[in-house]
Amino acid sequence: MKKICLCMLLIAAMLLAACGDAVEQSLGAGNSSSAEEVASSVTPESSVDESSVSAESSEQEESSEPEESSEPEESSEPEESSEPEESSEPEESSEPEESSEPEESSEPEESFEPEESSEPEEPDDPKEEPPVSSISSVDRTLRAKEVAKGCKYTSSFQTSEQYKDDGTLLTDGNISLDFDRETWAGYMRPGNFNIVLDLGSVKDDLADFSVHSLRLLSYGIGSPATVQFEISTDGKNYQTIGTAYRSSALNSLGAFTYQLKLAETVSARYVRFSFTAGDSSWVFISELSVRSYLPDTEEVGLYYGDSTLPKVDPKDYWPKAEQNNTKKNLIAGKQPYIFSEEEIDFARATEYYNSIQALPLLTDGKFATRATYSDPALVHFTGAIGRTLTFDLGHTSAVSGVMLRFLKEDSSGVQPPQRIVVYVSVDGENWEKVYDGENSVQGTNIYQKKEISLKNTYKARFVRVYFTVSSHVFCDEIEVYGTTAIPENAKDPKATAEEEVEDLGYVMPEDFLGVHNVLLSYNCLPEDGKHSEAGLITVEEYLPHVGYYDESGKLVDTFFDGFLYLPYTSFNYSDYAKSFEGWQFYVDDIYAEGRNMDALNQAVGIVGDELNLTDYKCTVFTSILYTFKTLESGAVNSFGDIDGDGVKDSFSSIENRKKAIKWIIDQEYQRFLAGGYDNLEFGGFYWFEEFLSLGDPAEKELTLYASNYVHSLGLKLFWIPWYCASGYDKWQEYGFDVACMQPNYMFGNKGNPDVLRLTAEKTKHLGMCVEIEMNSVNNAADVQRYMEYLAAGAEYGYMDAVKMYYQGGVPGAFHAAYLSEDPFKRAVYDMTYLFAKEKFTAEPPTYTVGDVDFTGKNGSVSGSFSPTADKAFYVELAVSPTHGDLCLNSDGSFIYYARDGFTGTDRFALQLNFGYAVTQEIVITVTVE
Repeated sequence: MKKICLCMLLIAAMLLAACGDAVEQSLGAGNSSSAEEVASSVTPESSVDESSVSAESSEQEESSEPEESSEPEESSEPEESSEPEESSEPEESSEPEESSEPEESSEPEESFEPEESSEPEEPDDPKEEPPVSSISSVDRTLRAKEVAKGCKYTSSFQTSEQYKDDGTLLTDGNISLDFDRETWAGYMRPGNFNIVLDLGSVKDDLADFSVHSLRLLSYGIGSPATVQFEISTDGKNYQTIGTAYRSSALNSLGAFTYQLKLAETVSARYVRFSFTAGDSSWVFISELSVRSYLPDTEEVGLYYGDSTLPKVDPKDYWPKAEQNNTKKNLIAGKQPYIFSEEEIDFARATEYYNSIQALPLLTDGKFATRATYSDPALVHFTGAIGRTLTFDLGHTSAVSGVMLRFLKEDSSGVQPPQRIVVYVSVDGENWEKVYDGENSVQGTNIYQKKEISLKNTYKARFVRVYFTVSSHVFCDEIEVYGTTAIPENAKDPKATAEEEVEDLGYVMPEDFLGVHNVLLSYNCLPEDGKHSEAGLITVEEYLPHVGYYDESGKLVDTFFDGFLYLPYTSFNYSDYAKSFEGWQFYVDDIYAEGRNMDALNQAVGIVGDELNLTDYKCTVFTSILYTFKTLESGAVNSFGDIDGDGVKDSFSSIENRKKAIKWIIDQEYQRFLAGGYDNLEFGGFYWFEEFLSLGDPAEKELTLYASNYVHSLGLKLFWIPWYCASGYDKWQEYGFDVACMQPNYMFGNKGNPDVLRLTAEKTKHLGMCVEIEMNSVNNAADVQRYMEYLAAGAEYGYMDAVKMYYQGGVPGAFHAAYLSEDPFKRAVYDMTYLFAKEKFTAEPPTYTVGDVDFTGKNGSVSGSFSPTADKAFYVELAVSPTHGDLCLNSDGSFIYYARDGFTGTDRFALQLNFGYAVTQEIVITVTVE
């Protein structure tokens, strides 16, 4: 696979500048963090219900992140057109259009690390990929390390009370592309000011410096004319290393990143960011960044440090004076070696999400006193699938049991692990698995004390505990029970052979009713209790999804062959949707006259007729809504009179929950059969939940009940979990015919393209398929990432399997791409068609290079780099000039400003981004006379 370029921050601003389009507001809300444990987990930090931000929200566990609340107060009398007013904030609209990044409780990550393409050999054929001309000693294909993360800083100008910075906001890793009240530090009329960042000690190999800002002129949020970067080792004597200029082609709306990418690395402890006055009243900043690129010699999981165990003698028993037959906690005060199953991503590499400094709390003998995530005695584990904690007992001992205590707090998404495994070893190399069990607990705001008694007493120098982490696992204490004396019945551990399980392979169309491509077709977005246009899809909106239209507007082929109806999240998690009346409303919305199902039927007929296809049909699926046991207030959900006996059926009863499941299955299916939809076939149902609530003892019984009933009708039941959501690897046990996992690479700044490979590997291994995710064609980062989904699908094979597509709603991103005259945006539509038809290839573009030498006088050089290419592209900075500074636009035009009276020749590098996981670096030479 071609090297994937992660240029999230600069790309977003650059494409906005190039295309002149405003960033669209968040309009949809839907398939997000479904069960009540997570539905209620709008975290203590957030004043906005994230489920209302996007049709599919962040689609993963972090929608339930527990974070500290720090919502700034609003001003009472904001100034006209100078202060972002509450009334003019971009609110989450209920319209079903492609939404802006759902942020899933703001999960910033490693996503913004730019990686450049590796150097190909120089081709003889000009149609081949041209050579990379590097002018930098910095290898940016290596993993970037965010040096500024968590560092302290001081500002010469204080933030406003409305958008106040608590001293951590600018280095917390949280970056947003849109206006919000949680991410941005707001400076009201700051004039010229500076921020000094303290890296804690002198750091070497510093290569990239950047400031992430927001531009929203309608709210009075402008952009500094320049940001000057200065470095110092002592905090007194500073050296200027470069200046970044505001693009001269910036839109009035969007994010912009001031960047400096050095050709040679520098060393510094202090970095001073000096801002000149902006072009409006406010300046908004969300992050300061300093990065280095170092060889990635560490294994995955070494966020916690080296997990290599010491070499020991298995017969190194306790000295006789210390041998005792009294059972005790053998790990009191001992700190574990920790290994994470997957890499701790950029955003989670903090003490708050994944504790390092607090690790001694695990064995200090002190238990948390409050059943809430904020109790200081808790050690935090977030994301990365699972953790392995290995304890060195000091000498070979006799081990008979283990105890772990976990918090369960549904409102913050903190759950005990679903699986716990215990191993023992006498040498640290050969391990016997002595316990492997599923784990669940009822209730909330409680601690689970998980006591594991081993079937035998084992000799052990090391004890290893593995547990899953689907979202947040908070633990206050771990104990290992045993004796320092070895009893006669203690068993020598025997290495447990690892089971080798063959890949089940991706689920193929022949195993799913012959359906290849399923489009998530969001509907039901009521306004004032009525069916709104936002949730009612028209024939015209469906046509370019049912059929593929070329750039001339000619219908040339069919497109999506499956359509899934599911409600927007803003509806699904409302109390109205937790009532019998709300369920009836939802079913009626699907079958609204002339819209949704009816409109799709008409569109399929039109496409079939125009293409002269005999009896052409598409397959449709509808959703089984979730049977929430409680309302938003926490009160028991009385739901309503399902069977017409005059008595409300409460969801406190599992039988009533089953009754509701059968009711909605019957209603949706019978309404379809009675509708006369000659161009559609009914395929089955979607379980509207993105993780399995394993803490709910009724969960498995309910899914199996639904599965058995659906199968009795000759139909299918499927599920779309977020990335590695709880239960994803048990999907078949819960009765699903198909499970399609979301990579979630599109959302929340996740930005680690390796997740596409990992998703492919996991889904292929477990017999699943992959959901393809697109957010907005107006966001260059979204387009870039989307093409990476397609490129990964072609490489890893999920392109040829069943595929399901999220595009923010209907009409959505694909429709916007279909309508766009911008070739870069239009490519989203065209490439999706090729991917759906299993014809997509991430071929490098063909282009000829124009003039790359420019000359100027009086200290500046203006130029424009415009190669002739067969594919749309945009330009971004790859390496900064050495003797000057740059004002760069995404179309390749630039102004070079010589520094300190410099005359002569200087060079910088630009990168052409074609949006197909393909980039190309070109060197520009400027001569100042």
